[in-house]
Amino acid sequence: MTKGFRILGILIVSIASLSFGIALAAPIFSVLPGAGELTPWLRALKPESMLEISYSILGGISQFFSHGTVLDFLIGFLLVFACIVVPFLKLLVLWNGILGGNLESNPFGKIISKTALFPVVELFIVGLSMLVIKGFPGGSQMNFETGFWYFLASFIFSLGWAFMKKTAHRH
Repeated sequence: MTKGFRILGILIVSIASLSFGIALAAPIFSVLPGAGELTPWLRALKPESMLEISYSILGGISQFFSHGTVLDFLIGFLLVFACIVVPFLKLLVLWNGILGGNLESNPFGKIISKTALFPVVELFIVGLSMLVIKGFPGGSQMNFETGFWYFLASFIFSLGWAFMKKTAHRH
C-alpha cells in the first residue's frame, strides 16, 4: 500500500469511525404520533400523548433491556449485535488493514475478517427504517434525524474504503 493510499484510507476510515460513534448517541429518528381523524382532538385534550419523540440507537436499545421480558432482552441483544458489534468489527478490520496488522493470524481474527466486511446488517437497518416510515398508522410520521445520516455516512465511507482497497489489490 502506497503512502498516499494509506493516508487516504486513514482519512476515510476516520470519517467512518467518527460518524459511527456520533450515530450511536445522536437521535436517529423522531416520531410524531397521529391518530387518524382523532389527531386534532387528542392534541387538544391530551397534548402530552401527541408530542414528537426522538430515539437514538443506544437509547432505543436500552429501552429493550429495561422492560424485563425475555422477548425484549432477545430483541435488545439482536440490536446490540446488529447496530453496534457488527459495524464495530467491520471498522476494526478496516483499521487493521490500514495499520498493517495481521488480524488473520488467529482463528477468531479470520472469522472477524471474513464476516465483518459484509454490509448486510447495515443495509437491513437502513431498509427497515425506510419500511417503518411508510407503515405508520393513523397519520403518524417518522423523520430521520442526525444520527441516521451519520450511520449512513459511516456505512458509505467504510464500504467505499473496503471496495477501494479490494480494487487496488487486484491491480
